[in-house]
Amino acid sequence: MCGFIIIKAKKIDRKLKKLFLKSLAFLKHRGPDQTKYKVLDNSLIGFNRLSINNIANGDQPLTSKCGRYIVLFNGEIINYNLLLKNLKKQKIKTQLNNEVEVILNYYLLYKEKCVHYFRGFFSIVIIDTKKGSIFAAVDKMNIKPLYYNYSPQNKKLILTSDYSHLYKFKINKLNINVNSLRNFICLGRAFGGSTIYSNVYELQGGQILRYEPNKGIKIKN
Repeated sequence: MCGFIIIKAKKIDRKLKKLFLKSLAFLKHRGPDQTKYKVLDNSLIGFNRLSINNIANGDQPLTSKCGRYIVLFNGEIINYNLLLKNLKKQKIKTQLNNEVEVILNYYLLYKEKCVHYFRGFFSIVIIDTKKGSIFAAVDKMNIKPLYYNYSPQNKKLILTSDYSHLYKFKINKLNINVNSLRNFICLGRAFGGSTIYSNVYELQGGQILRYEPNKGIKIKN
């Protein structure tokens, strides 16, 4: 049930970092075993971990050996042992032999098509620190949620497994979506990727999110 928060902005100031750390602590219940975060020039990346598999070698966020990519993953890749064997057949060296490392290597090999190889339930975020781009995806059944909030005006992007902290700590201005709130109250959920806030959205099953610094976000089915 791990929880994560990624905030990408033009500038990471002291106030934003403080709100980020408060949010990460607030979501501690989603991953009580370990909390880790990274502070980059224009990004804040935090992860609360619930340890199930590969407890000793499952630290997140995971940074690639070259230092360019940062990976966050929530869920379970059921066929990761088979995927790991395929990597070794291709003479690709691995160190941790866990799901996160497998995800990263398959992304490097196949880019966004990597998700077609994964069997299980997942939400994945991969940050390219060189280009400043972000790749995010969820499984077809959308078992592990991934929410996003994007402000084109200040080019601030937030990706998170739980958006309750956005309201609690006023990280971005949120407006109530009356129709979605009505559905949530009457039917127990919102629909079509909407949430109770008009500017917070949920990736739908099998969707991919791409973020490019000069182009903003693009959602692909």
